[in-house]
Amino acid sequence: MSTIFNNKSKLNTFLFAVVLTMVALMVIDCGNDSRRQSELDGWKNVALTKGKEAEIWKNKEGLSRARADVAEADTKTLSQAYAKEFKRIESEFKIKEKNFKGATIVKTEIKGELKVVTKDSLIYIDTTKVKARVFSYRDRWTSISGHFLRDSLALNYKFWDSLTLVHSWKKKHLQIDAISSNPNSTILGLTSLSVKAQKPSRFGIGPFVGVGITGRPVVGVGVQWNVIKF
Repeated sequence: MSTIFNNKSKLNTFLFAVVLTMVALMVIDCGNDSRRQSELDGWKNVALTKGKEAEIWKNKEGLSRARADVAEADTKTLSQAYAKEFKRIESEFKIKEKNFKGATIVKTEIKGELKVVTKDSLIYIDTTKVKARVFSYRDRWTSISGHFLRDSLALNYKFWDSLTLVHSWKKKHLQIDAISSNPNSTILGLTSLSVKAQKPSRFGIGPFVGVGITGRPVVGVGVQWNVIKF
């Protein structure tokens, strides 16, 4: 009887191990399917985003505005679809692909017309005092000064700008809005990339400790489905 009992116990243990292995493989396969679907969704989002140009306009105050969909996908998909941008980011910011989370690229130009009054003045060039026509202009966004000599112009200039970027959801799509505070600035392009967070699987495999229906403590390995994650 003891031998039969031991054989049954071994058989039950073997069957339990087989079932547990099959379930584990199913869980892993489900996880792979989920990742593949996530990658496919990422490519669809990137394709739609790259095929749609940013909206660019001037608001009532004359400030440049732009709006675009954010390209959301896994890092691998983004790095392939935006290879040029990724190469620049890695080069300029020394960020490895695995550490990348997101980036926004805004192209702008500043242009306008100025009329300045020039006047004769004595200036120093190195240690020599010479006669030149000088001028200067400054406002909230621009600072220009310089002088004319017979056949040359020396110019010092500064331009200021302030860009505000806002992310928001619209019809299940993440969008980015940009506005420039400088009325002489025009937004020419707007591109935003974001690594989409992977949804954690509710399935898991691991050890468990509990109490069986007989009231005896139970320790083992099992497949779990998490209702609440802490």
